[in-house]
Amino acid sequence: MQKIFLALFALLSILLLLLGRTQTEISEFIPAERTFRIGVSSTLLSSPIIIADRLGFFADQGLDVLLVPFKGGNACFNALMRFDVDLATSSDSVVMFNSLERDDFVVIASFSQSDNDLKLITRADEQLTTLSQLDGKTIGMVMGSASQYFYDSLLKMNDIEITTNDVNILPNEQGAALMAKAVDAIAVWEPFAYKLHESYPNKTFVFNTKGLYGISFNLIVRKPDNVQYQAESVQLLKALDRANEFILANPLEAQQHIAQYLKVPLKEIQGLWPDYLFRLSLDNALVSNLNAQARWAIQRQLTARDNPPDYRQFVDPTALNQAIHKPLVRTK
Repeated sequence: MQKIFLALFALLSILLLLLGRTQTEISEFIPAERTFRIGVSSTLLSSPIIIADRLGFFADQGLDVLLVPFKGGNACFNALMRFDVDLATSSDSVVMFNSLERDDFVVIASFSQSDNDLKLITRADEQLTTLSQLDGKTIGMVMGSASQYFYDSLLKMNDIEITTNDVNILPNEQGAALMAKAVDAIAVWEPFAYKLHESYPNKTFVFNTKGLYGISFNLIVRKPDNVQYQAESVQLLKALDRANEFILANPLEAQQHIAQYLKVPLKEIQGLWPDYLFRLSLDNALVSNLNAQARWAIQRQLTARDNPPDYRQFVDPTALNQAIHKPLVRTK
């Protein structure tokens, strides 16, 4: 019996000792690190994130980051909302479409832009070479993404009023659908457009749309995480800023890393590279662009809303301003 009392006394002493320790001491038993999963769209627009990961820039900032690839920014966003990832990359159009339904996310930075990432493509043998010829045709696109907005913008900018049958097709399946004559045209982003051209040389026609439509790629987080992990967001953006500097100083090496990650030939990356600008930003132009796109969606009756959301509530420059040590935007 005496041995039992001694054992209980020893156990009680250990418990009291642990309870008497400070919070800092107790936290030594809890792992300090966590893995930040980033949903990354398989596109050249994601290059800064890919470079930061492959060259260890995230690790240099004390971050454990895991890249989770997806076929498009809308898939990245959906993964974010399912809590499958902690951050997501997506176009401004994906931000706009989802802002019409929810307000539990925020953009913390734009990190790349292009005025020639999206392409409108038809089969060469059909000789559909003008927008007006698409009247009554079937157009493959990714609904709720830049693909849809890009196609409609082309019609609007050229003052073309036609009726088309728009169908939702994953970006990696659009080329096959076009060549199988399941659709008459596709609105698709790179590198899928280039892959189609390489697979079917001289069998596709690409509309000249360079400079007509600009897309920005953005880093998105859930609003509660934006508050809880703001310090980590600052470190992450510092790594992206370093990646952009590396891209500018070492374009060939950067292209080689991107080609390996995307599993495409280096010559493909080199051919597309001049169409992209890699830099951290978060200016009022994004807010204005989101407003314009939302007004388009309302006019097209793609939403039940009567007015665009207040996009100042969907943009938070706090982490970016700290990361680069100067204010980039005032949104309030």
